[in-house]
Amino acid sequence: MLHLILFLGFGAVCVAGAVNLLMQRHPINSALSLVVVMGSLAAEYLLLGAEFVAAVQVIVYAGAVMVLFVFVIMLLNAGEEEETKGSRVAVIFGIPGTLVGSLLIAWVLLEHSGTRSVAVGALPGPPKTIGWLLFHDYLLPFEVFGIGADCHHGSRRFGCAAGIAQEGKLMVPISYYLILSGILFACGVTGFLIKRNIITIFMSIELMLNGVNLSFVAFAAEWKALSGQVFVFFVMVVAAAEAAVGLAVIIAVYRTRETLNVDQVNLLKL
Repeated sequence: MLHLILFLGFGAVCVAGAVNLLMQRHPINSALSLVVVMGSLAAEYLLLGAEFVAAVQVIVYAGAVMVLFVFVIMLLNAGEEEETKGSRVAVIFGIPGTLVGSLLIAWVLLEHSGTRSVAVGALPGPPKTIGWLLFHDYLLPFEVFGIGADCHHGSRRFGCAAGIAQEGKLMVPISYYLILSGILFACGVTGFLIKRNIITIFMSIELMLNGVNLSFVAFAAEWKALSGQVFVFFVMVVAAAEAAVGLAVIIAVYRTRETLNVDQVNLLKL
């Protein structure tokens, strides 16, 4: 019961932060909301036993990446989001489609997923083991930001040797984690469609990537394979690179156009 209470508590904070990111018009408030989401996700990773992933989530995502976002917002003195019509197609079809798709996926996960419940610390991910996987089994994909052909091979032995926690009274169905992941992804898609501030759009993309990461860790616990946790680091590396390059482009565009509204920035030529 305690596991379920902790999951629901951190999950509620996570969803509230994601919704607040969409509701806020000032990018600094959206950035702080995203920090709350990332901190809550770190707690969810701890419940799944992914302590190393949780630590990297706080240090890299909630720390370095979000500090970069806040620095750019303050450097550009970004104000409230400008009111523009945006894409009518995105509002008419995108948002209802996202809502219907999310409800359909949630129903499938609850009724027909076939997933089981997991205990607290279901799949510990020691740094030594994850480091071995990153720089041995997944060395080439990690170096080229690609995906290996057989992601499951070579990691199962580590999942079994890592000391899987025995199922006990503190259980939460994997489908609950996947539904939370889907909610975060849907909020990110909605923000991408309706927000007009380009920095907030980047935050929405980061929100989607965080939802994907939660799915990776949840499936890793379900299948008892650390490869899911390894792929979280692939996503984090890509997200950090995207934030660094994207924010640099935003600064360059703002210096020329003096706006952060995507409806007024429709050419790559500065």
